[in-house]
Amino acid sequence: MYGLALMVCVVMLPTACKDDGDFSLQRLLKSNHDLLPSKIIRNGATLLELTFDTEGKLIRVNNYTFGEYSGFTQYEYNEQGILEGLRYNAYNNNSIFTRTVFTVDDFGRIQECETYSYFYDDIYDLTFDYDIRNRLTSRQLRYEGEPISHIFNYTYDDDHDLYIESEKVYHPNEPSEYRIHTEYTPGNKPLPDHWKNLVPLLNAAGVMEDVLDMFYISSRETFFNSDGGISYDVGMTAGERKFNSAGYLTRQVLTFKDLKDVEDPESMVEMRYEYTQ
Repeated sequence: MYGLALMVCVVMLPTACKDDGDFSLQRLLKSNHDLLPSKIIRNGATLLELTFDTEGKLIRVNNYTFGEYSGFTQYEYNEQGILEGLRYNAYNNNSIFTRTVFTVDDFGRIQECETYSYFYDDIYDLTFDYDIRNRLTSRQLRYEGEPISHIFNYTYDDDHDLYIESEKVYHPNEPSEYRIHTEYTPGNKPLPDHWKNLVPLLNAAGVMEDVLDMFYISSRETFFNSDGGISYDVGMTAGERKFNSAGYLTRQVLTFKDLKDVEDPESMVEMRYEYTQ
């Protein structure tokens, strides 16, 4: 699964919860099996590092490009929840690259986040929608003074908290509109309860698919260009999977096949995963 990473606009978890506790990681992180992802490695090179505080809130993301450290994002909270995120650019003396300001609802879910890019001198806004089970159903991006730049929609079935279909529309209702349609097959390992609130967070940070690949055994991604023709059609299958004693995936091999040009050879990527409590 590919996905186009935006810079960063992170949906964070609340520091407190309502009486029903639907959004509380603090209460969920009780057993030794309640692990959180801390590192993802692709073909032997670090791709991503995540750091959480003792309450299970994400406080830092380290990004890597082809295994080379490229910068980090640090998050601050107040009593209502996430307050802001600052992304630093390692290629420019760790200067601030973007600043993101968040708006949350009464449950601590991010409804909107506005990102100021110091490098490009622009502002873009992300909005999020959820269903009655608090699953992320859509996000929209708009640059200041411009029409909506993209719309991502996610479809679920009744058996999973993992989406089974996504539709990503870029430049909607414009002549240059194109879309990416993806179908997913979940494996038999469900998304852990204490990971569910991370889905919109990882989505907005542009790293969701790297994490959720742990839970899918196959996918098919089709790119439709502006005239409706198919630019590419790629299938993915997961194999050679290994799990730790707590049941968390530690290794798998993703095999990608060009379904449009069947003569193209398959490509394989080895993924490894590390965890923290």
